Amino acid sequence: EMKIAYVTTRDPEDIHAWSGSVNNIRNALSLAGLDVVNFGNIKAKKPKLLSYKKRAYNRLFHCKYHDDRHTIVLKSYGDTIKQKIQNQSIKAVFSHSSILISDLKIKQPIIFWTDATFAGMVDFYPSFTGLCKETIRCGNRQEKMALKNCSLAIYASEWAANTAIKFYNANLEKVKVVPFGANIVCDRTENDIITLVEKKINFSPLKLLFVGKDWERKGGDKALEVAELLNSRGVQVEFHIVGCIPERDLPDFAV
Repeated sequence: EMKIAYVTTRDPEDIHAWSGSVNNIRNALSLAGLDVVNFGNIKAKKPKLLSYKKRAYNRLFHCKYHDDRHTIVLKSYGDTIKQKIQNQSIKAVFSHSSILISDLKIKQPIIFWTDATFAGMVDFYPSFTGLCKETIRCGNRQEKMALKNCSLAIYASEWAANTAIKFYNANLEKVKVVPFGANIVCDRTENDIITLVEKKINFSPLKLLFVGKDWERKGGDKALEVAELLNSRGVQVEFHIVGCIPERDLPDFAV
């Protein structure tokens, strides 16, 4: 077995971390036959100056400042991980974040598997909208560092991989696309699933399932709009919501 270090700022055993991805990625690596050693809850030393800057940017300039990609923070992450894995016979380091490994100076191969680049999130996600210029500089520099430092950059979608190539001129030989699997533990076989699908002969009511922790960002309003349109056209709908409680009025068919 190849012994690899799984590094994360979260608890690898927490099924709620990153909607279950942190735990399930670790489990997938183990199922692939790797000897996975958890190095969770990785912390970085952040000077108080960074928190002062965050408040100043917010109050004085009305823009957002992120400190997690500052060079001081990246070095702290790298030094912490290097110290933790030394003398552990680790053959490779694996993370679900490009941030942690950006300034990790080790001889072993470094791999990360994530769902977006910094450039892809700017002005796309609410928390990455209205960023100050300093944060944008730090964020882009961090992604370039990670792509240069890693042996393999795995992205969950073609969109994410393409942003790495377009904005950061990523080495094509390093970039791979591997979609995330479902964060659901299931013992059904492929034949079980085929049988269940074939039994779906009654679509009244039409049961729709929305799963997500962030109603707005995951498109909850759009999904509900589709359900309401179907209902208005005479289709009996049940709209099931799992993972969040929307802060809005819901129709009777939503549960």
